Amino acid sequence: NLDESRGYTDADRELSEAMSSYWVNYATTAAPNGDGLPVLPLHDAQHDPYLDLGDAITSGQHLLKDQLDLVQKTMDARLATE
Repeated sequence: NLDESRGYTDADRELSEAMSSYWVNYATTAAPNGDGLPVLPLHDAQHDPYLDLGDAITSGQHLLKDQLDLVQKTMDARLATE
């Protein structure tokens, strides 16, 4: 289904396979990680880990932290004036 005639690349097919594997693993074991997959870190509030599913699958910490901190600061200020 992800053939080249439709513009899909090897990277697209690899990402599709990885995403399918994460979902199947999660559905069958309640844990998404599995053999050959980059590890999806367990969530914790201090590190706020995430998995970036793109041409390369990478993990990171604090996705959009600065933007979310600004939203929180703005909401806190609004609530303080009510």
